[in-house]
Amino acid sequence: MDHTLFQKIKSLVWPGANITRCIGTYHKTGSVWLQGIFSELADELGLQFTEVEIDTHLAPSALSNAFIFNHSTRFPPTMYAEPVSGVRIIRDPRDMVISAAHYHCWAPEPWLHAAQDLFGGKSYCETIKSLDTAQETYSFEMRNTTSYVIRQMVNSDGDTALHNFVDKNFLTIRYEDLITDADLVEVKKICRQLKISLKKTSEIFFKKSLFGQQKPDGEHIRSGKTQQWKTAFTKSTAEDFASLHQASLEALGYETDASWLDHFKN
Repeated sequence: MDHTLFQKIKSLVWPGANITRCIGTYHKTGSVWLQGIFSELADELGLQFTEVEIDTHLAPSALSNAFIFNHSTRFPPTMYAEPVSGVRIIRDPRDMVISAAHYHCWAPEPWLHAAQDLFGGKSYCETIKSLDTAQETYSFEMRNTTSYVIRQMVNSDGDTALHNFVDKNFLTIRYEDLITDADLVEVKKICRQLKISLKKTSEIFFKKSLFGQQKPDGEHIRSGKTQQWKTAFTKSTAEDFASLHQASLEALGYETDASWLDHFKN
């Protein structure tokens, strides 16, 4: 039998059998939380859980019975021609700045503690910790690592082929909606996109979520609140952010214009 015809018949008999299921996150969009969820879910569904980098090579046989996970939504180009159904998690860039600024002051990740010429021989962690106020750390963060992550969310940081791959094949879910998804509205969308069991998926999401049984992990979840920027930013910091990233806020659908700045009193 012709291979292409066989694949078509197989997809009709076993819906989802031929697709590659991808989950993409970004720094400070719940990567550790979602990694735990999909790793456990893979065990429940009899799938492999495979973490990849952009230069990872996977044999075709490894793609159709697995969750393929990347914490920067940077999947290998060898996957771009595959039948993919993916989900990516984005977050309000303003809250990402706040979360990252706190996290980068203490996190053990090696890159944070490597000396950098950009910071006069200091590490990223040393540099951000040396700043006097929280507002200064936010200003620093929105110009450095989180600036790069925002570009990744908006257009894959200029990688046109990757951006087209993600835009064509991935359902975008907001972190803010997912962490408060007690009615499992977003979880149902994820199940439809990935063609997986709603019952098993919802059970694991509920068990591991802030609205369910899971307690916040102090090493990764500082707060489950959304729109932290409303109380964390000063007017000056908010205006600083808008001058750098207003277009990205709009591109990601978090704002339609700069009227959010009216929240801050003079």
